[in-house]
Amino acid sequence: MPFFVLLLFIVLGIPAFAQAPSVDLSQIGGGARALGLGLAQTGGSNDLSAVFFNPAGLGNMKTSRYSGMNGTLFQEISYVTGIAAWPVPVGVFGLGYIGAQLPGIPITSRGGSGAGTTVTLEGTSTFTQTQIVLSYGTAISRFLPPAWAGRLRLGGDVRLISEQVPNRLNRTHAEIAYGFQYVISRPVTFGMVWRPTGLSAGIRVFVPQDLYELEVFADILNTYGLPRLVRTGLEWRPVEELAIRAGLNQRFRAGGVESGITGGIGLDLSGMKIEYAYHPVGQFLDNTAHFFSLGFEIGKIIPKQVQVQTVIPAQLIVTPKIIEFSDVPDRFWAGTPIQYVAALGIMEGYSNGTFEPGENVGFADLKNILRRALESPFEISLQPQRYSSLTRREVVRAIVEAVGLRPAKSFNVWFPDIDKRDPYAAYIAVAVDEGFLEYISGEPFEGDRPVTRAEVAEIISKIPVVKVRIKEYIQSSGPER
Repeated sequence: MPFFVLLLFIVLGIPAFAQAPSVDLSQIGGGARALGLGLAQTGGSNDLSAVFFNPAGLGNMKTSRYSGMNGTLFQEISYVTGIAAWPVPVGVFGLGYIGAQLPGIPITSRGGSGAGTTVTLEGTSTFTQTQIVLSYGTAISRFLPPAWAGRLRLGGDVRLISEQVPNRLNRTHAEIAYGFQYVISRPVTFGMVWRPTGLSAGIRVFVPQDLYELEVFADILNTYGLPRLVRTGLEWRPVEELAIRAGLNQRFRAGGVESGITGGIGLDLSGMKIEYAYHPVGQFLDNTAHFFSLGFEIGKIIPKQVQVQTVIPAQLIVTPKIIEFSDVPDRFWAGTPIQYVAALGIMEGYSNGTFEPGENVGFADLKNILRRALESPFEISLQPQRYSSLTRREVVRAIVEAVGLRPAKSFNVWFPDIDKRDPYAAYIAVAVDEGFLEYISGEPFEGDRPVTRAEVAEIISKIPVVKVRIKEYIQSSGPER
């Protein structure tokens, strides 16, 4: 209860400290991806843009990341930005920086009075603004034990803003803000942020499809004493390495609100991110800005390449056909992994044409699946509690052991309901780092929950050797339906 009282005090007290800067450059701080999405990042910021938009989004990051950007606004204002974020056992810290300069500002002096007033040009100077942001985000379940808290992320930031014109202006002030994100369901996340200038709320909807991924973003910004703004964004990934973006950004202008269409593209090259954004600034074409940012993700898992030394004549290659099951609908969350592992003969359906994706998996079943998936000898030391029905933690340990991965002595626990002293925690950490558990990212792990055939298909499809087999299968002639 004292925790919520403190939060309420902050909410009610923050507006008293509001002091808007002369020029707000925080919108460009999040980088080119956020600009291309129309700045609609309150509910969907789960990358470095969270440092500037919603610090709660940092709580979903599992790797260290760095990004920077520089350029010119209005053909006169030069700027430099930098963002960094790094996970620690209790959450994720972020640090952001924006520096901008506007040279050639006239410096004048005024003399006389009334009709005899004179204005003398003494020279020119440079206006400088810097913003430094320290952010923190984490899963609130680290502080509150109930299971529902695993879907809730909380964050806060402190922003120091400094503005200077030599011998004319020198002011510095601080702002405090905090926000949250709540995973309503696996594809839907809702977020809110309280800042000294107002309140923003947003939603992110993730739409996975067989051949692409689609994310939809929408924000509403309520700034004290000003009209309400709406911002929307769309990100389409036809392949894992490429993102195409579009958005609609509303902003204030003299006498009301104006809207601008935004767009962008992003490339993810094994942890190096190259981003471009088209984001109009103001109502004139000359004020249209093109933004480029470069980022790095440290610790991203890159599947090991498997070298094939035996060349098989093309006429001997038999391409397996995609197998469809009557109880796996087209948009089933694990539909694609199920089809691929079935086509490769790793998992089989039943004679009545069903797959039974919700059926539990026994120990003997899992070993047979792994034998067909790895196509090589493996060892498992797991002694399950019930051989007929394995739990999530048991399956994760068995797969990690079978693949030949070794748990590290030092590791981070990414799920709020997993204690570091849990004997399975190190195996779960390895599985997260390898990308095996993407399907439950941002949710409680629920280690004692019986695992289903759909989950096993999803995890197996993420094993590096199986990913290579799937890729080769697709490239051979593509799925046949």
